[in-house]
Amino acid sequence: MPKKGRLLTFWDECKLVRDELSDRKNELAAEIQSGEITEEEIEHQVWRDEIYFEIKWENMTERITEKMLKRNPGGYWKVEVVNFGWRKQSGCKYFFAKDGEELIRQVLPNCRNTFYVYNFGKGFAIQNYHHDSPCGEEWYYIIPVAESRYRKYAV
Repeated sequence: MPKKGRLLTFWDECKLVRDELSDRKNELAAEIQSGEITEEEIEHQVWRDEIYFEIKWENMTERITEKMLKRNPGGYWKVEVVNFGWRKQSGCKYFFAKDGEELIRQVLPNCRNTFYVYNFGKGFAIQNYHHDSPCGEEWYYIIPVAESRYRKYAV
């Protein structure tokens, strides 16, 4: 595996819920103590809080967008994947993305993913977990490319 940099952002619903649950339990300590609400009820509230997850998703994709615009304002990228899915396949593709949400859609499989995005030179490295790669052995290495290279190799 090539050397990755510092963690930039992540999407891990279990970690997000744990963090939010901890915050809400602190805020509602008196209500928990008096029996007005249980920790289990608070956890159910967090899991059902669609607005919370929407805000977290927007924050995560905006963080990626900020870095994308600084590193590659043209928006042309190449991704190489290693250990994709249960068959551990590898491959690459060229794509265009102007924001973090589009980058995620272009790169990761269309399923429920848990992923960590790291700095990787002028690009990104993404470690992904999903039903066909539950141990996180699936890695995506995304680097900026010139428009001419994109036009030559993009299918």
